[in-house]
Amino acid sequence: MEVDRKLLEKIANSIMLELKKKHYKHVEEDINWLNEYVGKFKDLEGFGEAMPMNYPFPLEDVGLREDEVGEHLATDEVLANVGESEEGQVKISKVIR
Repeated sequence: MEVDRKLLEKIANSIMLELKKKHYKHVEEDINWLNEYVGKFKDLEGFGEAMPMNYPFPLEDVGLREDEVGEHLATDEVLANVGESEEGQVKISKVIR
């Protein structure tokens, strides 16, 4: 599918993307190149027959262990090994500004 300026403007408008006029040509070229590149997958032997996968292996062969309740550490033991705690919980550095 060839992407032209008119289609690009329609898509940009529908997703509320503001593009400057000078950028349309570059975006159009990039999308058309990408379409051409991805289209080459159709030429691969067996590509259309392949089933989509979420995992690179069958889930039934994963061999996960059953969950078992075992010994656990007391809160005091855990907090004795951390740098800083507050109200019985581990205190960590702020990661979002």
